Amino acid sequence: MNNRQLHRIFQDFTGTVEGGIGHWTLILKDVEMSCISEELHNRMRLIAPITSIKEMKVSQMKKCMEANFHTALDVKYSFSKGQLFGVYIHPLKELTESQFKDGLRQLFSIVKTYDTTYSGGELKYPTEKEFKTGLN
Repeated sequence: MNNRQLHRIFQDFTGTVEGGIGHWTLILKDVEMSCISEELHNRMRLIAPITSIKEMKVSQMKKCMEANFHTALDVKYSFSKGQLFGVYIHPLKELTESQFKDGLRQLFSIVKTYDTTYSGGELKYPTEKEFKTGLN
C-alpha cells in the first residue's frame, strides 16, 4: 500500500472524508477518525478520540489495558495529550486493502464499545479465569 492507494480507498468511502495525501479525517457513522501515513517511515496510523483521561475512572483505565490483551484485537486503547484514543498502526507498504478496512471496522468497534465490552470485534482471547474454567 502507498499514499495514492489509500487516497483511492478514501475517494470510494461513503462517509465524510477531508484532507489529502498523508492525512485524512473521516467520519464513519458518528465516529471521527484520522489516518496519518508516512511513506518515508513506512507507517500508517488510524486514530479515533474516545474520551478525556480526566473523565475516566481507574477501573475504566484497567479495562482498556485488559482489552488490549484480550478483546481489542489489532487495535489498541492508547493515551496521548490527556486523551484516550483508539489506534490501529501498521507498516504501510505491507498493508493490504482488506487489512486497512478491517482496521477501520475494529477501530469503530472499540470506540463504540468503550465502557461496555471494550471489543475490537467478535474474536476474543480468554482471560486466565475463562481459560481455567473453559468459558472461552
